[in-house]
Amino acid sequence: MEGNPFADLEPVDKNELVRRVSKTVLHASERDRRGLFDKLTAKNAHRMAKLMAEAPVFYKNKEDAPREILLDQELAARLPDDFFDHPTRWIEKQPNITRGYDQDCVLPTGEVIEELWHMPYDVSKVKMIDLSNEEGDLRLVSKRLEPGDAREISLARRAYEAGIPTPKVMGEIMDHGNLYAWFEHVQGINYNAFLRKRIFHDLDLVRVTATSPDDFEAYFSEGSVFEDLPDSMRRELLVIYHDAEMLRLKHGFAYYIPHIEELFGGEQQSRGLTFLRYIFERMPGLAEDPAKLQLVVKYFGFKNTVDLIDRIDALAGFDQNYQLDSSSSDFFRSIKVRLSQIVREVNVINDTIRKKILTYYFGYEPWLKKQEILALCQSKGITHKDFNDRNFVIEWDMKKNIPKKNEGEQVRMFIVDWESGSNA
Repeated sequence: MEGNPFADLEPVDKNELVRRVSKTVLHASERDRRGLFDKLTAKNAHRMAKLMAEAPVFYKNKEDAPREILLDQELAARLPDDFFDHPTRWIEKQPNITRGYDQDCVLPTGEVIEELWHMPYDVSKVKMIDLSNEEGDLRLVSKRLEPGDAREISLARRAYEAGIPTPKVMGEIMDHGNLYAWFEHVQGINYNAFLRKRIFHDLDLVRVTATSPDDFEAYFSEGSVFEDLPDSMRRELLVIYHDAEMLRLKHGFAYYIPHIEELFGGEQQSRGLTFLRYIFERMPGLAEDPAKLQLVVKYFGFKNTVDLIDRIDALAGFDQNYQLDSSSSDFFRSIKVRLSQIVREVNVINDTIRKKILTYYFGYEPWLKKQEILALCQSKGITHKDFNDRNFVIEWDMKKNIPKKNEGEQVRMFIVDWESGSNA
């Protein structure tokens, strides 16, 4: 951004002005240069404020630009006359593609330019084209590219022909200075949107630790996000949970051990008894089952609860520099050694639970499928610019709001956006 980017425009050329402002704001926002933008446009601040309320426009409208339409005859036959009269105008009127985000705070709505300062993204560049008729369903995705980015289309074709799971190129349109690539439509959401959905959020909560038996079972009850899991799998997951009960109790006990440090500054008659009451308040299962309590206590090197209390009461606490003295440091260090082993075992069980749930919904673990696609690209010698989560699309059942399995009981995952240059 050097100089006023709008100085050469006539006041009457509003459409081009809106497009220029949209592009400039987008790039300035991406580079965090709003201050510079405001400085360069200070003389036109009042006019600029009005323009910020306009809907952003990013496509060109060059009347003398060459036109080229490359489509299969069958596809062309479904298009209305309006398309051939003015391809750019017809395409840009189509609805924006749905990316699958549940929240509105991820991408701009595309309603006003001002949004771009907070969410610098052109949501209008990818459109949904529905050409379904009595002859059958036909939906396409149109992506607007810069004319210099035509290599993205050839790279996408090459990837498709090499067997990489990516949408097929269905056509190319050059019109009014714009380049559009048409792809087959995949009814899905991008992987980044999946990671933000409740189903993934709740999946992260389904662990043997940090949940009570009732809480764990509630994740699969009626009305929960996993209520459609078959009964056999629910029972299997509950067995895993209950088999790991002692591990869960040991983990919880060790998790609260650092609280003893907080008791050094108090005047409790017995730090050991205070700590035990603290544990009982947070882990009532131990308070109600003395046998399990003794097993947990013994695991950490104490003879019984009396020994635990005496050992805590005997700790000297901090030295003159408010550092743990040697005996106290040894006490906590021994607990951490045992906790490390517990954490490893807990992680194995938690991973098993996650894998079973994901395999039910997907037929595989999604992040492993991403790695599989990456390895396939490398083996075929085809380079994708950005393996970001947003560039992977998974088929999705929009009505049920869950992944959509095919006949092979798997959910297809595709890689998209074979960009070779900038995102301008």
